[in-house]
Amino acid sequence: MFLKDFKSGFYDAVRHQRVLVLVAFDVDALCACKILQCLFQSDQILYTIVPVTGKENLQQAYIENSEGVRHVLMINCGASIDVVDVLQPEECVRFYICDSHRPVDVHNVFNAIQVKLLMKEEDFDDNPVPDYDSVFRENEVSG
Repeated sequence: MFLKDFKSGFYDAVRHQRVLVLVAFDVDALCACKILQCLFQSDQILYTIVPVTGKENLQQAYIENSEGVRHVLMINCGASIDVVDVLQPEECVRFYICDSHRPVDVHNVFNAIQVKLLMKEEDFDDNPVPDYDSVFRENEVSG
């Protein structure tokens, strides 16, 4: 699900809880992580930062660091995979994905409970997101 208001939808939600930050090894992600780290420190938000490379490393990092975590921020990683299917989290865990990679997995777009996309829906004008019915109803019929 695309978040309309990043402050209330993300920052206010994680303000009083520990956040697991999974960050890719690229310049944009590391810079964004450093900025976020300063914000978290100034607001005294508990966080754990884990750099990741690839899907297997992402899974391992999540398994090793997810105990007691209810909020996971993924910077430049995770948008192109179905994070709920790959990481198998508890139902109370929320994923916030800020990723410049495309395409974005449709399961992340339509998961309104566990996955929040920190990206603007307008960014998809060139390649719009299909309707829920056209994606999932066809899968039910063919599956």
